[in-house]
Parts: sequence; C-alpha cells; structure tokens
Amino acid sequence: MDALPDAAREGLPDGVTLVFRPTFAARWGRVTHYQCLPRRQHDDGRVTLGGAVLGAGVPAARRAALDLAVVYGALTELQAAVEARRSAEVILPVAFATLHAPYFPVLVDILHGFSDALRLRYLTLELVHVPPAATAAHLVGAVRSLTTDCRDLLVRVDPASGDLRRFHGLPVRALGTVLPAAAHEARQIAESVLAALGGDHTYWWNVQTDDERRALIGAGGILINGPSIGADCPELMGEQELA
Repeated sequence: MDALPDAAREGLPDGVTLVFRPTFAARWGRVTHYQCLPRRQHDDGRVTLGGAVLGAGVPAARRAALDLAVVYGALTELQAAVEARRSAEVILPVAFATLHAPYFPVLVDILHGFSDALRLRYLTLELVHVPPAATAAHLVGAVRSLTTDCRDLLVRVDPASGDLRRFHGLPVRALGTVLPAAAHEARQIAESVLAALGGDHTYWWNVQTDDERRALIGAGGILINGPSIGADCPELMGEQELA
C-alpha cells in the first residue's frame, strides 16, 4: 500500500463500501462471478455506485485513486474468500484513464502484490469509460497491457459514444454494456449494440427480467447481472444456483 497515491493508501472514501454483484455465466447456468463496485448510501436515502460515489467535477487523480483502492480492497476480499472456500471469479471495472501514467504503474504494483495463481484463476478486469477519442489501436494497447495480469478481460462499450466498429476484433472475452432500467429502452439498445458488434461475445449488466435474460443469452450473452440475477452482496458468496 505504500506505493499508492495518498487518496488510495487511505482506503475507500468515508462512507463508501464495496459490494459484490452476482453475475450469471450462461456457459455454466449459474452464478460464477461477482462484479465488485464501490457503494455509497446517502443521508437522503439515495444509493450511488461505481464512480458516481464521488459525485461530479472530481479531479482525474481522485477517480484513479478510487479505482486503485477498489482493486486493492476487492483482491483482499477475494484472497480471504478463497481461503474460506467461498471462491468465485471477481470482475473489477477499471477506467481507461487509469491505464495511463502516473496511475498505471501503481495499478500493476497492486495486482502483483497478489499471487499469480489468485489473479490468473479468479480475476477478470473490465475496461470501462472508454472515451470517444480512443482509437482501435489505443484499445488494443490497453488490452495488451493487462492481458498477463488476470484471467479474462471485458470491455464495456457506450452505445452513444463513438463508432463501435473500433471495438471489433479485440482479444478479450466479451464486449458489453449497462442497460437502462426501462425495458423498452433495454431492448432497443441491445438490438443496436448487437448489430454494431456483429458476432462478438457480449455481456449485459442491469438486466431486469427473466425474459430479457433468456433473450440476451440466446443472442450470445455470456455474462449477465442485474435484478433478474440477484441483489448486491456485502461479501463474496461463492458460486450459486439461481433462486
């Protein structure tokens, strides 16, 4: 932890905890993964997740520090879960900007602070917040920089941000997106994303209903989470069958 920026070395921001979102793997027909997210419960009852826990207008260094603190905290929890025989694969979202200096060397140091066996068996990194200006070459470079440090890689696409063709052919397990809560919008976005991504494997977050889950699996979705799968957990619960 001494290598971390001050904000990350202090751990998660006050009032922020980690939650683990059960994620269904179509290949196995059960929950085998958990997506790790920072969570803040506000005084007015609102709950924010991911980068939204910091609010708007936060400097890039602070957002990167949150990424680094989440990676360290999640891997610490994963290590404890494996030792307690509650093992499951963990999906860690990491922002595209965190893969640049001065943050990337710190990220690598944190990852290498845990055993190769742990990372290469249980860790999936999800590249998120890819800016519209990032080209296909930038994406390939980002993916290659992480390939040897985890089991699998996912890349999240924003249907409204840039040309999705730049994601074609990336050497990752799957491309995916977060669906809106409104069911009719979810279907429309899923159809547009599938059309743009062609035959690539896909993953889908925030899937609301069993019907949506079945439809997306039929369309090539390999990982799915959201209300149709289960509620967030305060810790890793191991592999599970769907209720």
